[in-house]
Amino acid sequence: MLNKLRTVPVILFLFVAACATFNPFEAAVTLEQKAFASYGTFVSYQETAVGLMSSPNVPDNVKAIIQRIDGIAKPAADLMQAAAVKVIQVRLELEATPDATTLDKLNIAIAALNEAYNDAGPKIDALRLAIDN
Repeated sequence: MLNKLRTVPVILFLFVAACATFNPFEAAVTLEQKAFASYGTFVSYQETAVGLMSSPNVPDNVKAIIQRIDGIAKPAADLMQAAAVKVIQVRLELEATPDATTLDKLNIAIAALNEAYNDAGPKIDALRLAIDN
């Protein structure tokens, strides 16, 4: 337990340091821009983690925690990116059907949401299990 407590400050320092240098959310306006900003931030953290994983100065228990966190966070980050792409696709589809009624456009959006929900379900369940364990 004490080893885990010692590694928490290291992990928190990494997140604070990455956030202090750049805030991609300031420029993000739309939902999909915010999602891509989140994904970009994740990739930045992941690059930092790769550097730590290859460092001989980082204790093995810290490397194990970083690896576990990445295993939990990556599927969630990928899911967010996929959802943002889906939003863009639906928006383009709705814009391409200017003669469609509001109900038609609503049905297109609901079908896309249903597809995204079905795709996300297993990934969210896996994330939940990973966090619980």
